Amino acid sequence: MLTITLEHPPKELHPNGRAGVYHNARLVKLSRLYAKLQAINAMNRMGWMQPPMWVRATTRATFHFETKRRRDTDNLGAWLKSYWDGIADAGIVANDSGLHHTPPTIVVDGVNRVVIEIEQASEGE
Repeated sequence: MLTITLEHPPKELHPNGRAGVYHNARLVKLSRLYAKLQAINAMNRMGWMQPPMWVRATTRATFHFETKRRRDTDNLGAWLKSYWDGIADAGIVANDSGLHHTPPTIVVDGVNRVVIEIEQASEGE
């Protein structure tokens, strides 16, 4: 299992966010690169010499927040789109269509971050 800890994506990339097309495209590009670099760092910490290029993988995202309030987990999952693409760019999976996302969980512990756990899935999943 690979664990990647990331900052929350920019608020403009949230499905309900408001940003111009060009500004949004720039943020997507930066977020995707950030996730790719963090995934590569996580693989290096695990001692992996090369990316695994799994065909299928299951992901679990845990959102950590400073404050307790009601949040829509569907929107939280969609908020990670650029991160999923960056993780695929890092070579963990051959194609991001091989990522199966479980519904995100929410933890209130005073620090804004998202922890993504990825594990290889069998061919039948």
